Amino acid sequence: MISVATTLLAFSMSACFMPFPGPSRFHHPPISFGGSFELGKHDVDLSGVNAELDRNNAGSFNSMNTTIGGSGYFILDRKLLIGGEGAGFWQSTSGTDARAKIQGGYGFLDLGLVPIYTENLLVYPMLGIGGGGARLSFRSRTGSDFYFGDEILYEYEEPGFGSFALNFAVGTEVRFKFFQSRTSMGGLSLSGRAGYIWLPVEASWSVYDFEIFGSPEATFAGPYAKLGIGFWSSERRRTGRP
Repeated sequence: MISVATTLLAFSMSACFMPFPGPSRFHHPPISFGGSFELGKHDVDLSGVNAELDRNNAGSFNSMNTTIGGSGYFILDRKLLIGGEGAGFWQSTSGTDARAKIQGGYGFLDLGLVPIYTENLLVYPMLGIGGGGARLSFRSRTGSDFYFGDEILYEYEEPGFGSFALNFAVGTEVRFKFFQSRTSMGGLSLSGRAGYIWLPVEASWSVYDFEIFGSPEATFAGPYAKLGIGFWSSERRRTGRP
């Protein structure tokens, strides 16, 4: 999912500098592009996973994860937002007998409305449709196997899961204009988003596509907030004879 975020970011950055068509007899609705690099915090319930780590004396994870990713969008007629975003997270822990690492990520297709659109400020609610997942790895200090749910896993076996997800969020963007031409303008942007990721379908930890019986809850659902810095470019509204 980190690669998804990188792709979205690269696309959105290039979109910011796409040339707009010159004046014509028939004017299409104004279009705005934007993209940003983002850092955030995502609260995920890892208590079940931590209980399994405790059984193996492998420490515990923090429920508050740091996320890194990016997003891009375009806005049609200053009203409809269509975009995409991706983010990844990871953390490590260690105990007396073993150490463990969890890494995951998610990506969404975003659809939103923009009730507040000015030259310097955007505010929009949005819905993201997509999915993500996580993977757990461990290394024993004594060469022993790892107890996870009702199973005993070898050290090279890494349980993981994937799931469909929905993202409910509200975003804002403050724009600073650095350039302007006859047809477009753009510059730097500072953005923020806060929301909740929900998994409508229950997921399960598995190894080699086989479900691990008795395993803890498999989820990356939870509230999050993130801040971003990026670029924007907007077509200037034109007036003229039809």
